[in-house]
Amino acid sequence: MPRWFLRHLLSVLSIFLSLASKLFSAQTICFLPFLTLSQRHKLIMRRLNTSSYENVWKVFLDKKNLDDCNAIVNDITKCLVKHEERMALTAWLPKQSILPQLQTSLRSFVLLQQVKHRITAKAATPFDTQNTTHEDMLNQLWQSLKPSTPLASRISHQWGDIGFQGNDPITDFRGMGILSLYCLLFYCRRFPDTSKRHLELTQRAETFCPYCVAGINFTDIACQWLKKGMLDDLMIDQIPSEDVFYRVFGALFLRFGEEWAHGNHTVVDFPVVRDIVQSQISEQIRMGDIPT
Repeated sequence: MPRWFLRHLLSVLSIFLSLASKLFSAQTICFLPFLTLSQRHKLIMRRLNTSSYENVWKVFLDKKNLDDCNAIVNDITKCLVKHEERMALTAWLPKQSILPQLQTSLRSFVLLQQVKHRITAKAATPFDTQNTTHEDMLNQLWQSLKPSTPLASRISHQWGDIGFQGNDPITDFRGMGILSLYCLLFYCRRFPDTSKRHLELTQRAETFCPYCVAGINFTDIACQWLKKGMLDDLMIDQIPSEDVFYRVFGALFLRFGEEWAHGNHTVVDFPVVRDIVQSQISEQIRMGDIPT
């Protein structure tokens, strides 16, 4: 199937989903027989994000403990059903057959919000030198990228050899907190050979770029996409998990390494390369491709 045709088809489908999410109640969406499970999840998610459902959405926002998924789903279901009854949107619907489907979709919605909360919490958590988990992860990052080179000390100019800007990586982590360390470590474990090859390339004088700092920049891009809802459809297509976010980061950083390897770039080219990579991966996500 030609890509232009697929792009046109996705645009038409997007318009339909947008209209349906505004015209139909959440329970009516569950009653539509031609929707796939994923499409139903997405429509209900979009419906809950419309202004007329603010009081339902507030039930979720008021929760202090986001861990109890079942309790949250039950509370949102009760509020949503009452809301749509007051609006006289659902009197004709067979409730007994619809409510289980509604709760299945709401469960995916709640899980998605829980995952987004955990990721943004990591971005807001600074690196803590007293936290042994943080320190262990940092050591693992070094060992992943420089397995045959011992780190002389915790504070060392050697950190520049993997693309940090000073003698202590903490200063570079300030922008995206501990999330950037999770992303970098995920990438190095998923692409062990590629990460070392791209690091070696960025350490050459003629193609220099601070590798790990570049990774922190792409963490920020992935996190902004998450906050804007650009990754919602990818996550809702399966059981929502942090893994989807890390795979999106991996796609960004992998594409950056490939572009850097073939473009004969220098550090002054980084903003241009970053924008090219961002555009390419965002288009891939818009087309529904899940990064692997």
